[in-house]
Amino acid sequence: MKFTSAICQMSYRSVPDSLDEYLKMGATTTRKSLQMFCKAIMKLYGEGFLRKPRYTDIENFMLITRKSIAGKGPDVPFVANNVTKRGYYLTDGIYPEWSVLIKSISNPGANDHKRILYKMKHKATRKDMKRAFGVLKK
Repeated sequence: MKFTSAICQMSYRSVPDSLDEYLKMGATTTRKSLQMFCKAIMKLYGEGFLRKPRYTDIENFMLITRKSIAGKGPDVPFVANNVTKRGYYLTDGIYPEWSVLIKSISNPGANDHKRILYKMKHKATRKDMKRAFGVLKK
């Protein structure tokens, strides 16, 4: 709840009192939550990310972007339950055919309940992610 209150305060520019009904937290608690959240972000990412980009940072970004556009998909391994797996991104039809980009099924058959369910879950997850990033952008 404290994390949610900090994100709401930053993204919607809301005052701590406005979150009392929604989160059942007092103004003092929400204010302290925001301060703790900001301090934690600055401690974790301050030196590397909370600064103006250097010329070499921009060059590296452009190099990575050019390589990605050239058609080689990014390799994103992660470990879950002591098993190494590859990450994936939920996309729509405009993205290239990479193994890490999972597209929705365009026209599942009327009796193909598994594909219909997959399409519904895929769409709902993408919608949730767009909302979350929209809140973070604000």
